[in-house]
Amino acid sequence: MSLACTTNSPRPPAFSPPAVPRASRRAWSAGGRPQAAPLAVTLQVAAPAQSFGNLLAAWVPKTKAAQRYRSLIAQPGARTNASAGAALEAALVELNGNPAFIKAAQAREKFGVTLRPASTKIDPTAGGASSYAAVLPALTLAGTYGVRWQIEGQSACGVVKRQELGSMVVSLGKLDRAKSSVRVTPTPANTVTVSVKPVDRSGNLLGPGASHSIGVSIEGLKPVGPMIDRLDGSYRQTFSGRARRAAAAEVTVTVGGETWSQRIGVDAKTGK
Repeated sequence: MSLACTTNSPRPPAFSPPAVPRASRRAWSAGGRPQAAPLAVTLQVAAPAQSFGNLLAAWVPKTKAAQRYRSLIAQPGARTNASAGAALEAALVELNGNPAFIKAAQAREKFGVTLRPASTKIDPTAGGASSYAAVLPALTLAGTYGVRWQIEGQSACGVVKRQELGSMVVSLGKLDRAKSSVRVTPTPANTVTVSVKPVDRSGNLLGPGASHSIGVSIEGLKPVGPMIDRLDGSYRQTFSGRARRAAAAEVTVTVGGETWSQRIGVDAKTGK
């Protein structure tokens, strides 16, 4: 980000969001020599009010498109060719016309941090660049964060200000087995369903539209049909056969790169 004394707006440098909650930026000037002394380097962050998965899980089931789709998969043993992807797309079209949803989706919590010099030396090989860094507060909500870098410096022309806009994405964290829901239910059709609702340690739901990243297996039984996305953050897989109701089933769940197995008591009640 240039602090050179000029009336022309400099071309902003490429921005790469940090992989960890740490912010850094380099300030430089043309000609290999600093032409403005930085006075302040700040970063303004606009954080989502809730994670993207939680937002969709709360709002998508309210749409007519989702309700039509969910009526087709209402029975635990139901087999359907209904497309969750098409239903989700139609639901999002509905929500884009809903002012309340738009307000919730655009809600942001803002905070700022001041970056400190990472070194007191100016690197002449980097065009007079000096580095600044700051550790951000814990970013626990999964979603897209808006960021604005601003550098203020003193030059022969007076105070010079430059800013650059960007964004960074915080992904779902490590899953919490205690917060995540896994339920095994036998059905009258000689099948068993496993319902899974993945949640990470910060309470972020995986959300709808991610059936491709979930795998479920149950000891001794074969899956029937594809994983069903219920569009509320939960997913359901049907298996052929019947588990002993008095016993516990060995269930293995895979979400992204995480896999865990646990024995779960079989719910004798059929339900959704």
